[in-house]
Amino acid sequence: MGELKEARFSWEMVIWAAVAGVAALALVVGVVAYLENTTEYQVMSAGGTGLHSYQIQVETSGTDAGNASGTGYSARGVNGEVRAIRVDFEGGISMTTDIDIVGMSDDYHPEVTLYDKDNTITDTWVYPVAQRTSTAGDAVSGEYDYPLVAGLLQVDVISSTAIASSVVTVTVYVWE
Repeated sequence: MGELKEARFSWEMVIWAAVAGVAALALVVGVVAYLENTTEYQVMSAGGTGLHSYQIQVETSGTDAGNASGTGYSARGVNGEVRAIRVDFEGGISMTTDIDIVGMSDDYHPEVTLYDKDNTITDTWVYPVAQRTSTAGDAVSGEYDYPLVAGLLQVDVISSTAIASSVVTVTVYVWE
């Protein structure tokens, strides 16, 4: 049998262990606080890119039938390919509701229309695509790709009847 060796006690080791424990606890608390206060969810791949979802809620306001409207924006800029959109109508939305979802323009990027639907209240999934263009700017027949966005997402709900809790929830799935 081997010989037992005496373990050495060191206050320095105790202090470093305590510091590491506090740092780990702070990291866990920070991550939990972030996850509780965000509407962005991620499915990451090994390369660091992944599918992110951005939820935008729009509450309509207005008192006259057909004249209620509302606008909502993503919490932060989005940079990637739009793969899918989920539209969910809640409350007393009327059949006269129009919805527009766009990637907003800035000094460097054009506005990109992702979904434009008039007179609807049907919950739906949308899988937008954009027609490819040649280097001369001509449409390439039969070739489509995911639309690219770089900036905030904007959702406009127009011509709806407003009653209490008239909300449209849009979730946009972006490969970033």
